[in-house]
Amino acid sequence: MMRTLACGILICLSTIALVLAQQADTYPPDDVAEILVLGPDGSPMEGAKVELIAEPAVPDEFDLPEVTVNGTTGKDGRVRVAVEPFARYLLCVGKAPYATAGDVPCWGGNLTTFRLAMPGRIEGVVRAAETGEPLPGAKIRAFDWSFYGLVRTWTLTADEAGKYVIDDAAPGFVNVRARTPGRCLNDAKPAPRVESGSTVRADILLTAGKTVLVTVVDGRTGETLPQATVKTDSQSVTGPGSGIVSPPVLGSPSLDRGGWWLTVSAPGFLDARIPANPRDAFNPPPENISVKLTPPIPVSGTVRGEDGEPVSGLRINLLCMDLREVDKRWPVSARKEVTTAGDGTFSAPVGVPGGSLEWQLFVGGTWCAGLPVQVPEDAASVELATISLAEGARVRGRVLGPDSNPLSMVGVRAVRPGVRGIHPLAIVLTDSRGRFLLPWVLKGKVELSTGKTGFTSTRELDLTRDTVLDLDTE
Repeated sequence: MMRTLACGILICLSTIALVLAQQADTYPPDDVAEILVLGPDGSPMEGAKVELIAEPAVPDEFDLPEVTVNGTTGKDGRVRVAVEPFARYLLCVGKAPYATAGDVPCWGGNLTTFRLAMPGRIEGVVRAAETGEPLPGAKIRAFDWSFYGLVRTWTLTADEAGKYVIDDAAPGFVNVRARTPGRCLNDAKPAPRVESGSTVRADILLTAGKTVLVTVVDGRTGETLPQATVKTDSQSVTGPGSGIVSPPVLGSPSLDRGGWWLTVSAPGFLDARIPANPRDAFNPPPENISVKLTPPIPVSGTVRGEDGEPVSGLRINLLCMDLREVDKRWPVSARKEVTTAGDGTFSAPVGVPGGSLEWQLFVGGTWCAGLPVQVPEDAASVELATISLAEGARVRGRVLGPDSNPLSMVGVRAVRPGVRGIHPLAIVLTDSRGRFLLPWVLKGKVELSTGKTGFTSTRELDLTRDTVLDLDTE
């Protein structure tokens, strides 16, 4: 009997071990992302091109971010790629004749399933708003946005009848905008919603712009700047301190009238946004505008690792903004991404006199910030205190719902209580298993909060070392 009981126990233990092993094989390691691509009928799709894009520091709506990782699916429709653990990537998938699309995020340690669809078609005519006449030669840009980033762009030119066609758009909303000399940029309204295998119409009306003479001078001396550039969303003019432009008129969801603005720049000076007061954007622009530009202050610093040695090749995002009247006008600001040199140093001309300077480190696939630094009005340069990676700690864990089940796609945000700034200390999304990792959070008082409709949680902690915790939502 004892032998029979012992055999039974061994069989039971073996079964448990097998089940645990199978569960462990369900997910890839945290530094590997597995993607399963299916066709419209749900069958595995071999030969699909998979691209993973890491978050850029300064996203530009007109440019696609660089692809970080790529691969091709095998016969089972799957591909595994090496990634930064817990870092979020934008997933883009394509295979002819299906539409290139990407409307799901991707993490390491997770299996992400993506279903391809047949493309749809967008067609329309660009017309003059006043007469309805077609505008041949109008330039069209289209942007396919997912909830998580820019997936694809198109650049087109309207034909002699003002017509344009996009015949390979993925299902979902696409922003389409047009411009032509002498008229203001505008979008197709409402934004066309593409259905698989169908055609949607999206005409665009362009309003005649108002000509404005812009003079750009050195704010210190009053001298005209020789190579100033004045930009609107419709055109760009470069000249010896002056340009004649047509400010754009853009429709607003909450206003019947549009808004206008100019971006003025010159080598060695901070950009300016005109009008200075956002409220003035909804009044007619003046015929003559004089703009004073000021030069930036050089900002420099050094980054050292936990061992005290210099850290080279680390991406740093620097942002300086005058927040004193941010509610009254467009703030003067400068932003630059730099990389530390071999001795751990970095430098960039981004300082704004009297502004608030913020910095972020790209650690573990996530942008992590320090505390803002006030720039003196009369400062000629700014030397930041040495940034030590030993001053930060990792915070990892799960976000749980009221039923104690893990919640995916929940934002987890870390801030310093009472500190005003543009950037949080760090912000990430939970993966499909409800897990999150804040790879570098400045030690000290930290407030963690979650953000998802119907699920909230806030916790304060005194961070002194790497921490693991669960955030229970209500």
